Amino acid sequence: MEMVYELDVTHLCPSIKAPALVMHRTGDLLVEFKLGIELASLIPNARFIPMDGNSHFPFLGDTEAWLHNVFEFLNDPVTDDKAMKAAGSVAQKSSHDVFISFAFSDKHAAAKIYSHLKSSGIIPFWCEDLTAGEDYPQLLGEAIRNSKSFLVVVSDSTDNSDSVRKETTIAHNNKKPIIPVRIKNVMPKKLEYLIANSLFFDAFPQPLAQYLPRLASDIKKIIGDVPP
Repeated sequence: MEMVYELDVTHLCPSIKAPALVMHRTGDLLVEFKLGIELASLIPNARFIPMDGNSHFPFLGDTEAWLHNVFEFLNDPVTDDKAMKAAGSVAQKSSHDVFISFAFSDKHAAAKIYSHLKSSGIIPFWCEDLTAGEDYPQLLGEAIRNSKSFLVVVSDSTDNSDSVRKETTIAHNNKKPIIPVRIKNVMPKKLEYLIANSLFFDAFPQPLAQYLPRLASDIKKIIGDVPP
């Protein structure tokens, strides 16, 4: 993960000769928006389109808007039917490997966990995968029930989060393997019953990144995605 953030290939950008489209969400949680602007400025004749939202991955969130821009850039006639069909095939999955639950103040840590699991071949789900206007509570419940496991980010904010408590309750009631990932040395009192049978994964002291490879490995074992 450190290599992903530290690798610098900007010196190669001016040599790109193919038409280029750069799209970047204004609230991107992993890569600053200004870096998308900088990237487009370094590629000759690149087209830059700012996008709403905060998910880093183009196949999550408002995928329809992304696909409309791509179709237009490729001079392919855009139709609502085509965009919806493509968005559905890319973004909608009947199941996920792990649902990530977190308190709002732990969103940055959750984003790092999400990104690393995704890059490790694990299919994660978090609330940012939903788009505006959808039936939020119903779809979150369905996502938990359709996930193979449930990861809850534990910090001193956990006990004050109603959403974390509700999501963990759904996971417990559906007998999902619960993985409490402690990013601080605290014990969540309000979740004590729900996670009583779960082993804690301690990801402290910081930095969080040093624990993520082992976390991904553990999750693969839990969901049965480890080759013999």
